[in-house]
Amino acid sequence: PDHFVDGGSLGVALVRGDVSFMGLGTVTHVEGSKATGFGHPMMEAGTSALPTALARVLWIFASDQHSSKIGELIKPLGTLVQDRMSSVVLDERVVAPVFPLSVEVKGAVGAPKTSWKTEVAEDRFMSPQLTGAVYSAVIEATTNERRDVTWKLSTKVTVRGRGTFDLEDFGVASGGMPEGGDFARVIRFVGDVLNNPWEHAHIDKIESTFTIDYTRDLYRLRGAEVLDPVVDAGGRARIRVRLQPLFGAEVTRVFEVPIREDLEGKEVDLEIMPGYAVSPEVASPQNFSDLLSNSQKQYFTPKSLVVQYKVRSPGVAFAGKVATELPSFAFDLLRPASTDAGPDAVASWTRTVHPMEKYVDGTDRVKIRVRPVLR
Repeated sequence: PDHFVDGGSLGVALVRGDVSFMGLGTVTHVEGSKATGFGHPMMEAGTSALPTALARVLWIFASDQHSSKIGELIKPLGTLVQDRMSSVVLDERVVAPVFPLSVEVKGAVGAPKTSWKTEVAEDRFMSPQLTGAVYSAVIEATTNERRDVTWKLSTKVTVRGRGTFDLEDFGVASGGMPEGGDFARVIRFVGDVLNNPWEHAHIDKIESTFTIDYTRDLYRLRGAEVLDPVVDAGGRARIRVRLQPLFGAEVTRVFEVPIREDLEGKEVDLEIMPGYAVSPEVASPQNFSDLLSNSQKQYFTPKSLVVQYKVRSPGVAFAGKVATELPSFAFDLLRPASTDAGPDAVASWTRTVHPMEKYVDGTDRVKIRVRPVLR
């Protein structure tokens, strides 16, 4: 059929394409371009804009307790405009907002299908979870195995009028594949874009590449020791870290950390952390542009170890910018007593990033003493 008819099937397509999530029900009555159906709410969401479609019932599971049916979409048509207690209402003339989501799977040897194309309903509350559910469905259908895996999801999200933003989710697991909640950066970004408080934003497309390697590409940090317990101000402290791979002998690495001259006579705590666990300081977004910019500054190189120590001079975050290591009086000057609209204090850190060939799990802390300068 070309239109909805009384007693026909009605599908609400949350995701359509190679992956399909659909609410399936019956049309109660058609009047012009509009139709009412279900005889009950779908999610009782009120005013809605979800894509609808003509559907075909494939099988009915008859039950006195809970009868249900299974079906498929046959033709996109119209939009769900009302989701109320007594029924849902659709309009054939309205086109619902959707965005394409494609996933390319690499490294899954023998997988029958590695290129997936879908369309996801653009809804500020549901789209983030629907995006994660698509990834889960693709992985389950393509490469769901109980093996050690290292995976990476590289994603490009195009925001209408704002350009394309690169995001990366990754993980190392033993005997299991990632699930929807593991793709936190993509899910959070989609939610932030669609729910931002400054303007109505739209996602034009999401393009993802899921790369899998059937190895456990991971070191566990087993300990660290300082090779130079006392160093000169302006010199370098050497730290040896012990790393344990999944199989084989322990591995050691020696890092050199520059020590600032203004730390003479001080005891310094050096923190050793994986790059993905260290978040650069960012200011609270003041507009949509700030929010998008902050999304690209979430952590350092994932395959790295970061050695950091705090410096005495604090910093401030204000108006979308971060200034570090200000004089002690600067914070009071920048925060006038006559208003509460002022900068927020942030810690200032000195960091060195040391690339690694694997991801690292674990943290450690060591102390050094900086030798006083004789004058």
